[in-house]
Amino acid sequence: MKLIYAFLFICVFVFVTFAQKPDDILATAKGHTIKLRDLSAEIQKLVADFPVSLPKTRSELFDQMINERVSDFEAKARGITSGKLIADERAKLPAPTEVEIKAIYTANRNALGNKTLDEVRKPIIDYLRGQAAQKMIGELLTRLKAKYKFSVGKDVNAVGLAPTDGIATINGQPVTAKEFE
Repeated sequence: MKLIYAFLFICVFVFVTFAQKPDDILATAKGHTIKLRDLSAEIQKLVADFPVSLPKTRSELFDQMINERVSDFEAKARGITSGKLIADERAKLPAPTEVEIKAIYTANRNALGNKTLDEVRKPIIDYLRGQAAQKMIGELLTRLKAKYKFSVGKDVNAVGLAPTDGIATINGQPVTAKEFE
């Protein structure tokens, strides 16, 4: 489902990128015309940056798809859901030590203002747990990619990519460009 939303987001920008001249009409609704110059500076910048951001976004979506596939393989092998797989791995993480908490407090004392360590202990612990979880998930996904013999095929940003082109192989199963799109 995430891939569908991301794809729709990309499609909207694809149509907008062809209208990069300020006087070009982007849309007409109930007699009102909307031109590129009518959009906020932030949106105009997004439109201008689209040719650079699209390949990056596609690569990120490809990584996300692969991560979901390998975690699904592992979850199925364990007889659980991928959400439970991640939750089980998070449960193995040790709690932050008092030394780590104090180090974060000391390093960020100016940003924290006049708050005491006790006042900011919970946000610091949450931050440290979040950092540890990100690292753990990255390491887990790296191990799972190796375990399920992930290999990259054609680049998802390649020009002329056919629907049947293999963009990856996981556990001996090909992943086609059609599946990605």
